[in-house]
Amino acid sequence: MKLVTYNSYFHPEKCVGCKTCAHVCPTTAYTLPRERPAERYKIAPCAAQCPAGNDIEGFISLIGQRRYQDAYHLVLETNPFPGITGRVCHHPCEQSCNRTKFDEGISIQALERFVSDRARHDGYAVRKPRILQKEKVAVIGSGPSGLSCAYFLAKAGY
Repeated sequence: MKLVTYNSYFHPEKCVGCKTCAHVCPTTAYTLPRERPAERYKIAPCAAQCPAGNDIEGFISLIGQRRYQDAYHLVLETNPFPGITGRVCHHPCEQSCNRTKFDEGISIQALERFVSDRARHDGYAVRKPRILQKEKVAVIGSGPSGLSCAYFLAKAGY
């Protein structure tokens, strides 16, 4: 029987101590081997505190790679109004950021606002979704919840 192991690579000089190594490393200090998939068993404290459920680690990583449109699309999967929440959210994610143990938390709210402003500056236009469902749905209320409901229903084809 032959035991095959794959090494992962760790560069301590790049590490910022965010403790998200097992899922995604925003600084590429920790590189998972390509031969096996990364499994996620824990949620980062910032993502656990996000009221919108954004993939914070993912969009910060994409911003670090200068993939702003991809970061914007990732935020849009859970939050239809990143430009608004990037300005008015009370950002509980920043208080639970792992970086607070070293210096100060990452300004996640400002990064969300930046990604939204950058997408609008680059000319991103929302495409009208296709109607796939025969049933009709009425949304009562035009507040954030009603508009979010309408957004996700439209994405689902209603």
